[in-house]
Amino acid sequence: MSKLYLQLDDLRTLNTPDNIATIFRRLGYNAQSQLLDVSDLNLSSRNNEAIADSYLIADQGNGGLQALLISPFIRKNKTLNY
Repeated sequence: MSKLYLQLDDLRTLNTPDNIATIFRRLGYNAQSQLLDVSDLNLSSRNNEAIADSYLIADQGNGGLQALLISPFIRKNKTLNY
């Protein structure tokens, strides 16, 4: 198996789901940027409300690696309560 390297410029392109999937493909993963329905993630309703978009980036199948990209829903001027 050949060694795969990332360069700093590769990391600068990680600004879209498609570009993130491209990096995973270059690293040898079965990758794509497939938009997921947030409700399919089986999270609590509070967590679902916090997610703007979610993508399946890599899926090695059979219970192997799955990489998800989750974009948070950002509310301006909202105080966080912990």
